[in-house]
Amino acid sequence: MTFSRMASSAKVKIFGIALALIVSSGIYVAVLLVPPPAPEPIHSGRYTLSDVTIINPGSQRQSSADLAISNERFLDDGAVGQNESNEFAGMFVLPGFVDAHTHWPSASVLELTRHFSLLHLAHGVTTTRDAGDIDGTAIPAARGLIGSGFPMPDLLSCGPFVAAPGHEVWANSMLYSHENEADAIAAAIKEDDHDCIKSYEGLSAAQIAALAKAAEREGLKLIGHVPLPLRIEDSGLPGAEHLFGIAPTQSLADKSVLSRNGDWDGVTTQRIEEAAGQILVQAVEITPTLSTLSSLQGYLEYDAAVLESAVTMPSFYGEVVWDPKTGLPVYRGLTPEQLERAGRALAKKKTLVRILSERGAVLRIGTDVGQPFTSPGSSYWQELRAFADAGIAPEKVLTYATSVGANTIGETSGVIAPQRPANFLIFRQDPTLSLNHLDSLVAVAVDGKLYRKSDLDKAIEQSLARYESPLLRWISHIVAQRKIDEAASNF
Repeated sequence: MTFSRMASSAKVKIFGIALALIVSSGIYVAVLLVPPPAPEPIHSGRYTLSDVTIINPGSQRQSSADLAISNERFLDDGAVGQNESNEFAGMFVLPGFVDAHTHWPSASVLELTRHFSLLHLAHGVTTTRDAGDIDGTAIPAARGLIGSGFPMPDLLSCGPFVAAPGHEVWANSMLYSHENEADAIAAAIKEDDHDCIKSYEGLSAAQIAALAKAAEREGLKLIGHVPLPLRIEDSGLPGAEHLFGIAPTQSLADKSVLSRNGDWDGVTTQRIEEAAGQILVQAVEITPTLSTLSSLQGYLEYDAAVLESAVTMPSFYGEVVWDPKTGLPVYRGLTPEQLERAGRALAKKKTLVRILSERGAVLRIGTDVGQPFTSPGSSYWQELRAFADAGIAPEKVLTYATSVGANTIGETSGVIAPQRPANFLIFRQDPTLSLNHLDSLVAVAVDGKLYRKSDLDKAIEQSLARYESPLLRWISHIVAQRKIDEAASNF
């Protein structure tokens, strides 16, 4: 064999090896991109849970009862379903929880919607309201997952952020310049099959008033940020998020979202009383999202907080998205003084929440997932416990999590009653006696499909393992940093 033939043969072999490596690498990447299978329900269709205690918090309690489910709904009292189960005899059944303010993740090859869904359900959240889709891909991804049959909480959504020109922080924003545009905005949001409107920054009281009327005509709820320099009582918002508009504008360290949420040093006892009175008079529905401030304290011990977050969230959140130097622009370079100020704000907010609860205001449980060291589900339990820390009895907290939350967002779940959606939770111990009993959750049903919590937890572990495989970990960190850098230009 001549030298030229030998060289040609070697080239063919090298090419073959390279091609095999490329193909095998492609297969490896493809396998990584396929998420783990969904957990299987242990019951669906028509079945009966025997000898359970049914609790509608703040309303009624039935001991030694049988609960029958069929076609994703509760049957009439006394009805008997098929597949009678005694497995949960002696346990406590409550309606599923409602997260009235969360954010689903943007669509991507990382399939984060699946992971978020598992986390919500593993903590008993069976209904979510997305309070703003930042790039317009999150809600289509979530709806697509529901359509695929993957276990998902029921979904309500606000769609785009409605903001004044110059205040369009997020890519998915609708600009609103004058009151006469309100009808068209509301109609467009309704046309896209959303349930609420998210009023955002830069709007006047007149614009908000027009938007509220337009929303009502379309059968939509209006929620949002109280924009600077308005006070909550002057804004006209029917649903106010994060307790913005309580702190006097002139007292804020700056105009950032962080200061508006976490700088309450200028809020006096008199201001708390004044704001509480106006909230009650105007029947403003409040979603405090207290957990955003308690989670923020993770920056005091960043490394420890990152390790803790890894129990539920992929590592790129702790190591990229929430990085104190290069992560979310609003939270870069926080000082100990800012974090201490946020801690003081949390204490005052709890005082206001307790007063509002005692006087009969409408309060909702919401998490604003996406903020530093928040995660679906676990932040919900953190929010429930923050309400309890404020001095609200556990059973009353759970009314906000179930019937109140569902009623105020326009959802028909939130109670265990005939013909209502069969979204419910099973606990070994009664959580209306102590929120410590949340940890005794053993099963979760959404639309009648009943899942063991242990199966949901196993699916979460498999999902996390996938994200932490070497290649996907590398890819996810790069993608996350690119998204952060793109967003930074808007802040």
